[in-house]
Amino acid sequence: MKVACVCCDIMKQEMEIVLAENPDLEVTSLDFYDFGLHVYPDDLKAEVTKRIEEIQNEGEAEAVFLGYGYCNALQGIEQQVDIPVVLPPVEDCIALFLGPRRYAEERRKCAGTWFMTAGWCIEGLQGVIRELHLDSVPNSKYTPLDFARLMFKNYKRTLFIDDGAGDVAEHRRQAEEFAELLDLEVEYTEGTLDLLREEIARLRSIDKQEIQQKSQEE
Repeated sequence: MKVACVCCDIMKQEMEIVLAENPDLEVTSLDFYDFGLHVYPDDLKAEVTKRIEEIQNEGEAEAVFLGYGYCNALQGIEQQVDIPVVLPPVEDCIALFLGPRRYAEERRKCAGTWFMTAGWCIEGLQGVIRELHLDSVPNSKYTPLDFARLMFKNYKRTLFIDDGAGDVAEHRRQAEEFAELLDLEVEYTEGTLDLLREEIARLRSIDKQEIQQKSQEE
């Protein structure tokens, strides 16, 4: 099966691992979009929808895998395009790599938690500053770090999620550095790639009749 993948770049390491485990899937394109798009749900949906329609119109693939959670924007997108789409049925990437139940438990345990997977560790504080445009306040006597500390004043901890992606030791160090800069406690837990694997496997269950039907509806 020819598959196109449209993903958040925060999931790059995990996607590369799981796709490598599935050499029978012919990945015709693998696009990673800026993680900051999730702050702007309408823009996220517009960009992802545009790319799906390009894939369909150019005949690039028989199905599309979305490396996202719902992210306040994408729920139901499968019914809004004319090519089969697999979207993990989870809230966001943290739920995907921690599991929805564990995600809820950790938020109940400490509502002021900043979750960090491999991608979030790579982005670190500079990613947060860029995402929230904390470096764009003109003529301010405060630094971006000052603004970040203000925004994180109600957070208590950083939770590093080790899902086996990337350089785990380096990502732990990055999580610890992030926590230190923002005066947070740092804790560690194991994540999983199993949910992502299950969603990639769903591509194989797409019926050829569904593909033909979508094609005829164009």
